[in-house]
Amino acid sequence: IDEIKDYIDCYISDDTLSPSTIAAAFQISTRYVHKIFEEEDYKIGAWIMRRRLERSCNDLVSAKSSITSIAFRWGFKDHAHYSRAFKRRFGITPSKYRDSNHR
Repeated sequence: IDEIKDYIDCYISDDTLSPSTIAAAFQISTRYVHKIFEEEDYKIGAWIMRRRLERSCNDLVSAKSSITSIAFRWGFKDHAHYSRAFKRRFGITPSKYRDSNHR
């Protein structure tokens, strides 16, 4: 599990990162990847989303990039999906997060 989590962190910005690409990298079945994460009480898709959102927080505060650019940098395919996921995870929008941490 630790090796897979490290792999996820290395490729977190790749928008093609998925359970199947992870399985291929480790030469195991996609089902087995899911099973490993079930034993950790995580769904792998949720883990990937969580790590992407956590990594994007630093950029929101430190980078002068647009929120859309930050979303794309961390593997999201569009701004709206990123904003919805961010708000679900942290309870505020990315722009409000940025504003509250710039003060």
